[in-house]
Amino acid sequence: MARGKRMALIGYGAIGEEIAASARRLGEIDRLCAVLVRPGREADGLPAVHDVAGLLAARPDIVLECAGHGAVAQFGQEVLAGGVDLVVSSVGALTDEALARRLLAAEAAGG
Repeated sequence: MARGKRMALIGYGAIGEEIAASARRLGEIDRLCAVLVRPGREADGLPAVHDVAGLLAARPDIVLECAGHGAVAQFGQEVLAGGVDLVVSSVGALTDEALARRLLAAEAAGG
């Protein structure tokens, strides 16, 4: 886990659940400050949010995307523009050159 960093997840399927389980095993579950899930869904007692504004309001230092290519396109720019580091597990999304350019521009804007 990223020592001393507040982390958030986009998605809470198999990958998100495993990350949370690992954080629990390492005694670092308190580092998970938010989990972005679809409206009406929860995240096994973790702080669930249902939009990017809620995710960013939790003030994560790093966001781990684990929800698929669509999530990268839907949420990546706003996370990066908000000045938050983004780890993308769905790296195939970056083969979309236009999306990759938008993410780079958002990263530059967000610092």
